[in-house]
Amino acid sequence: MADRRGDPAGGADPARGSNGSRAGVAAVYAALVFFTAAESAMRIIVAPYLSEERGLGSGTIGLVVAAFAAAALVTRLPAGARFAAARVRALVLTGATLSASGYLILAQVSHPVAAAVALAIGGVGWSISTTTLLAALVVSRPRGRLGTASAMGWYAGFTGLGHTIAGALGGYLADTFGFRNAFFALAAGPLLGAVAITLAIRSAADREPDLQQSPVDKPRLSWGAVRLLPAAVWSGALVMVFINIIQSVTSTFQPLIVLAAGLTLTHVGVISSVRSFAGATVRLASGAVFSRVPASGLTVPLMLLAVFSVTLIPTFASSLAWQIALFAVIGVARGLLRVTGASDAFDAVEGTDEETGIAAAVVQGGLDVGKIVGPIAAGMVAEVFGLAAMFRILPIALIALYFGLRAVSVARRDRQMVSRLGEPR
Repeated sequence: MADRRGDPAGGADPARGSNGSRAGVAAVYAALVFFTAAESAMRIIVAPYLSEERGLGSGTIGLVVAAFAAAALVTRLPAGARFAAARVRALVLTGATLSASGYLILAQVSHPVAAAVALAIGGVGWSISTTTLLAALVVSRPRGRLGTASAMGWYAGFTGLGHTIAGALGGYLADTFGFRNAFFALAAGPLLGAVAITLAIRSAADREPDLQQSPVDKPRLSWGAVRLLPAAVWSGALVMVFINIIQSVTSTFQPLIVLAAGLTLTHVGVISSVRSFAGATVRLASGAVFSRVPASGLTVPLMLLAVFSVTLIPTFASSLAWQIALFAVIGVARGLLRVTGASDAFDAVEGTDEETGIAAAVVQGGLDVGKIVGPIAAGMVAEVFGLAAMFRILPIALIALYFGLRAVSVARRDRQMVSRLGEPR
């Protein structure tokens, strides 16, 4: 990715830092672990909580859980448009407060509508925080020393680390202290993430006091900038939709089928941690992988591998060993797909903080769409055909839909290329 040609905010600022932005990059990764651990642990225990404690069915659970991602999706572009490096601390603090509030409210309510509202509040906070963190990483990474693919690989790796921690943490807290106390404990995650960002920015500002005076332009959402984003950004978003449909379906409904087969919430946490550890490990090593194999050549095989693994979940629902093996494969596929989608998208983006923020919003928005579509579609299919059948029907339909959208995208790209070749020079 090319260097920025200037700072629209009018000068340097704390998020970029004065020492190659190492502190800023480290703070982003640390904050990401806290935010992701809390959000992922919530997803592990929320479906069993709504089922066992509140008596909700699969279809209702899917709708309630989707409220989190729906609220996140709605706020992605506004959050991206508000992004400026000098505004990182305020945005992350706002997001952290909303996220923690959502978890605390969720522990107190019983009605499904109230639970959906609580999750929506958490989703808004998650959206603001993660959009800001991703954009902050892009503008603060030391150029010439940390390439886009490496930065995205480490970003995805630390996301996986958060998921790994969450697996063991969520199941253990719920089994040991109960669901309500588990949600109370998870509220600390986003607050600790905000502390990491605040301390890093304060440290940078102390080294250069003038950084605190950086002016910030009034934020505005340019829909023209959204429409003119490179095709690679939208392709990356489509990959994110796929991986998070798979993620949300397995995170929300796999606990229900294995708990019914005799496993425990602690087992569910271990299985989830294995998936996250596999994904984090392969993400951190993704530079070596993609230096030997073109990313475009791996996308479809990785998707097919993930789909095949998901279809086997109900077959081995009572086997902890098989569940661990299947989730490890799913984690590897997800980890590599996450890196390819994000790195391709940001390599295609050059320019202002606004453009970077909007690209981050679109890419992260793909994850939100997956989280919305996954639980709702899975819940509806499970209501009609049963939970076990859902794990076989939905993944196959998903890969068929991806191939259809991919064919349309390739045809459109080819038409655009022909049109450009025919333009007078």
